Amino acid sequence: MRKKIEILRLFMDKSCADWYSSMIIKLTLNSEWSIWKNKFCESFANQGWNQVTYALLFKYKDGSLVDYAIKKEKLLLDMRTSIDTEIYGVYDSGSNVSLINSKLLKLKNENNNVNEQNLVTINGVKKTFGLTKLKIKIFEIEEKVDVYIINDAHFRYDFLIGLDMIKTYKCYNLTKELSEDCIHSDWIRDKERALNNTLKSHYYNKMCYDAKRKNREFKVGDMVYVENGNKLNRKKLEELRIGPYKIEKKNQIPFMR
Repeated sequence: MRKKIEILRLFMDKSCADWYSSMIIKLTLNSEWSIWKNKFCESFANQGWNQVTYALLFKYKDGSLVDYAIKKEKLLLDMRTSIDTEIYGVYDSGSNVSLINSKLLKLKNENNNVNEQNLVTINGVKKTFGLTKLKIKIFEIEEKVDVYIINDAHFRYDFLIGLDMIKTYKCYNLTKELSEDCIHSDWIRDKERALNNTLKSHYYNKMCYDAKRKNREFKVGDMVYVENGNKLNRKKLEELRIGPYKIEKKNQIPFMR
């Protein structure tokens, strides 16, 4: 039994190789061959492992979203010679229909409207529930986009986003953010926030500086040393402190002569 399972690996390629790796983890080599056979038939008996199937079943796992989108598009475009022209129209790169049936984003609010239509996706014909505007965050960049809400059997909602829209997240258009209109209250809020941050930094630095300071009460006649100017203006070979000096008079704390 173990030998059959090991030989099966030699016939695996692309998505089937991924399937085999996952089955090794789930079932291990010590499982019965009949279990492997049933799992194999369930996955590939009605699908096969040709180029079309691999392109359609290629799903996002981890890593860069842009790299996944580009590779997904390439797989779909490479299979044009393996499918009919009528079917290939669904995957035309110039079409407004997404090449990616995205499951990377989660829909929070459903907005019903009249923008309903039937769209052909890589998983078949889907009837949309309309358009909704979502705030999508990719690579620390947020942007509001219009997406179609689609009913899906695997989870409650799925929706379509175009590959061109995903590619725009690779570069951040700073000029767009700077060109946005700001009202007077926004400027006041930002100034107050900047002032508060400055004060926090000042008090934190003062706390660190004062942590090693020692307060002492000096009297007239005491001998003291004073700092030799500012450390930025002091030369390397000059003394850090000069003195001692005798206190002749106390004017007011902390000034002495």
